[in-house]
Amino acid sequence: MDNFIFYLVPFTIFSILIGNLLSKKLKIIDKPGVRKIHKFPVPLSGGVSLALLFNILVIVLLYRNNEFTYFLTTILICFNLIFLMGLLDDYSDLNYKIRVFISILVFIFFINTSSFHSNITIENFYIDSFFLENFDFNFKLNILHSIMFTIFCLLFFQFSTNMLDGINGLCVSYIFFINILLATYNLDILIIKQINLTLIIFTLIFFFFNIKEKSFLGDSGVYSLSFLTAVIILMHYKTNQIDFLDLIIMTLIPSLDLFRLFIRRIIAKKSPFLPDKNHLHHRLLKKIGFIKTIILFEFFFISSLVFVYFNYQNKLLYIITYVIIYMLIIYFTKARIKRINEK
Repeated sequence: MDNFIFYLVPFTIFSILIGNLLSKKLKIIDKPGVRKIHKFPVPLSGGVSLALLFNILVIVLLYRNNEFTYFLTTILICFNLIFLMGLLDDYSDLNYKIRVFISILVFIFFINTSSFHSNITIENFYIDSFFLENFDFNFKLNILHSIMFTIFCLLFFQFSTNMLDGINGLCVSYIFFINILLATYNLDILIIKQINLTLIIFTLIFFFFNIKEKSFLGDSGVYSLSFLTAVIILMHYKTNQIDFLDLIIMTLIPSLDLFRLFIRRIIAKKSPFLPDKNHLHHRLLKKIGFIKTIILFEFFFISSLVFVYFNYQNKLLYIITYVIIYMLIIYFTKARIKRINEK
């Protein structure tokens, strides 16, 4: 693993730099606008950089490991389809219906993949049960409902993560902290550990490019990162490292914001995928500024992941507490947003 890290760090930097150059060459650029915070064009290079890094990583793993050939090949195909979808969206604003349709097809293909490793056998990647430890409640889904619910969760994670990509460093740090948490579990599958470590190194290094407005993730970067992170999360779920409530806590704040915005837009008879500046981070940005917004979100991310790591009891109470905190923040930033919009 030490040799892996030794080669991974410089190649990650190389991939980010090459991705930057390729994005500029292909004119995949995020230009300033009404909804934008930055004041000059920035390359949407995160997806290109990650695609370069991950494709080479998987080719090397396939060459050196015969045990996971089918699983790795499936992941590689799914990853590249998700990446290309995001790249088209970065380049030409792909219709949301097409994005949802492609994502569903890719997710169906992925969750029906099997994985075999020593004494670990995973027949599929369905989320098929709900277990509430405090209430001694365990509900099993049938196959059809498991497939539908898993696809829904993957879509929700993908789009909620994308909504975080509104201010520099936020989405990258979110993915970074989730992967840091996942790295602490004793999952004895080397290739998952290597993919996990790759995402940690990539997001850590890319954060500095992102925060300085040298590179943006773009939809290709967000979709690619969220897909690979979802693969690792589901692997931990299927090997009983984490339970369903852990999944909710890990993704709680972005999920709450996505749910609120979808409901708000539907009530207003607008498309739920219509972009706006009513996200939680936009509200906080106007209320307390960039630095404090980033710090507050990092506190939310870290506290949630610490709770999952130490496997505290009363998980449901924690979720309810954070829902209340979220609603209070939305309420107290509402008046401030109205005053700003009236100016």
